[in-house]
Amino acid sequence: MEELSYVLSETELDGRPSSEHLLIKILGRYTAYAIDLGYLWRWEIYMEEDQLVQDGGSISLTSATEAVNHVLAFFSARDQNTICGTGDNLATE
Repeated sequence: MEELSYVLSETELDGRPSSEHLLIKILGRYTAYAIDLGYLWRWEIYMEEDQLVQDGGSISLTSATEAVNHVLAFFSARDQNTICGTGDNLATE
C-alpha cells in the first residue's frame, strides 16, 4: 500500500488553500474552498483564513457546496449560542 505522502502532493498536505482551490463561500470568520482531485472534490473550511477546522470529500462541486453549507450552518449556530451565553460546553459544575 502506498503511503499517503506519495499519493498526495505537498500542496494538498500543507493545510492551506492553493491557487487551484475554488472559493465556495465566506460566512463570518469562516472561508470554504474546494479543489478537484480528479476522483473527488475535497472541501475545506478555514477559520480566520489559516486554521483548518473541517474538511471532507464529495463526488461533485455541487455536493461539496451543499456539504459546506450544512457545516457552516452548524458552525454559525454554535457561534451564535456562544455569543448569547448558551455555549455548547456540556461540562457540569
